Order: sequence, then C-alpha cells, then structure tokens
Amino acid sequence: MTEKKTLEQKSDRVLQILKFRALYKLEGGEFQDGYTVDIILKSNFEDVTDGEVQYIADILIADGYIEKDESETESLYKITRSGQRFIDEVGYEKRKIDIENRRKIDELTIKSLNRAKLALWISLFAVIISALTLLLDKS
Repeated sequence: MTEKKTLEQKSDRVLQILKFRALYKLEGGEFQDGYTVDIILKSNFEDVTDGEVQYIADILIADGYIEKDESETESLYKITRSGQRFIDEVGYEKRKIDIENRRKIDELTIKSLNRAKLALWISLFAVIISALTLLLDKS
C-alpha cells in the first residue's frame, strides 16, 4: 500500500513538472496539448480527486507560481519566474517542514526559559535564606 501524499508534495510536483516543461520548450522541445494540471497530478499520484486538482491549481495561481499559458489551450498553465525560484529554493513541502521545525524550536525555547525562570527563583530563595541565616547567627 502506498503512502498518501500531501497537498504540499502534489503542489511541488506540479511546479517541478511545469518547470521541466518550460525548460524543455526553451530548448525547442514540443509537448502534447493535453499536458494539464489534472493529467500531471493523476499520472503521478493515485489518490487525486477532481476537487483536489482544482484546489491545487487555484492555490498555485493565487500564490503567483503558475499562470494560464496564453499560447496554448485554455487548460494549460505555465510556471512563472517566482514559481521557478520558489520550487528551486523552498517548495511547499520544505516550507511546511521549516514551519514545523520553527514551532518545535519555539516550544523548546519556551520550556527552557520556564526552567531558567524556576532556577532563578530557587537561587533567589536560597540567597534570601542564606542571608537570613547569616543575620540570625550574628544576633
């Protein structure tokens, strides 16, 4: 049984393939007209619904990473320059992992600060007791 892929992984795959398509076209290669987001997703993943295809396409368009390919049929998209930079540098999956790691670091930092605060109070309490003991011994 294969592992269910996340929306981030599917979105990254669309960007990777559209980037490859753009590079291939730049070198004079030709692609078939039926190479849509739907076909990209359904040929790469088993568990894709039509609603998910539309959702991923909408996200990629809203984020500015893909746009309709004016020179092709209406259902084709092309990757934008920002989409190429995004998939080269980060991608949705890595960004999700980075956010989760940042949350974990924040959580551990807060725990560490709470421990340091407790240690400070214990040390302060020990100094006060030592000072009181010293004052009472002098009397």
